[in-house]
Amino acid sequence: MAATVAPGGRPSRIRSIPARVRCAKACIVSAPGMTSQRCCAKTSATRGSPRRSAIRKAPPSSSPKWTSRSSATQTGSRPVAAASGAAVWAVRSHGAILATGPTGSGKSTTLYASVGVVSTPEKTIMTIEDPVEYRLPRIKQIQVHERAGVTFVTGLRSIVRADPDIIMVGEMRDRESAKIAIEAALTGHLMLSSLHTNSAPAAAARLIDMGVEPYLVASSLECVIGQRLVRRLCMECRRATNLPAADVGLDGSDQVAVFEPGDGCMRCSETGYRGRMGIYEVMTVSERIRTLIVARATAGEISRVAVEEGMRTLRTAGLAKVRSGQTSLAEVTRVTD
Repeated sequence: MAATVAPGGRPSRIRSIPARVRCAKACIVSAPGMTSQRCCAKTSATRGSPRRSAIRKAPPSSSPKWTSRSSATQTGSRPVAAASGAAVWAVRSHGAILATGPTGSGKSTTLYASVGVVSTPEKTIMTIEDPVEYRLPRIKQIQVHERAGVTFVTGLRSIVRADPDIIMVGEMRDRESAKIAIEAALTGHLMLSSLHTNSAPAAAARLIDMGVEPYLVASSLECVIGQRLVRRLCMECRRATNLPAADVGLDGSDQVAVFEPGDGCMRCSETGYRGRMGIYEVMTVSERIRTLIVARATAGEISRVAVEEGMRTLRTAGLAKVRSGQTSLAEVTRVTD
């Protein structure tokens, strides 16, 4: 929905805010000719405290270019579908796929790209989100609006009754929504959602802590993705340096040539970094891992088995980016320690 444009050329607030409201002081503003769509959330504290505003920019098109099956498997900086095993998800008819990480780690982008990969005209896809950040073709998207009684729980119940092929839940926030989503994954639906955990192996313990029975978690989970966003080095001013091989995940005592941020330039606003990219760990839930989940094993125990079965940790994925000259060791350490 586009906002009206005032005579001065500046977009005005959207009049039908309740349909796209995130909180009492949040709105999405866009207008014809704008290069991006902005989601603005304002927070006020006690009297005398400064007001904080956060603006998230998104492409204005209803179909982001990274939500197609071909582009998601070809783009190097956005491999959220290919690197996360979405090619395997596309042939599955049920199960839960979770994207995990802290706030601002790109979980929503991963979910949208994954939905784009598995979306075909033959499949019915429904989502419940807060807020709906991208309008996707052929997909029925529901916006959470608590004042109107539309919550994750009520919306998810309605979606399950509609019996779609694929369900996307923006976030598992409480026991009831998590339980409904997990049960939907067990009854013939492919369910995509996000969860706030520090790593992929910790997702099972988090769901159990939320009150979902371990046997339900073990039976429904198919794949868990842990992710972080790291800043990309500015290619114009980065500078070469040498680090011990052990520091960048290699064997031996030799020095390895890598890059670190330079003094900054106009292209990177004197920061030494320009843009961001994702690093991922993808844990496929095997029979050994299911047994550990039922036994309420710790995240560390699950992580050790996952690594033995081929999972590459966030740290390992980040060090690979360091060796390729795309980011710095300090940046990887910042997001993985």
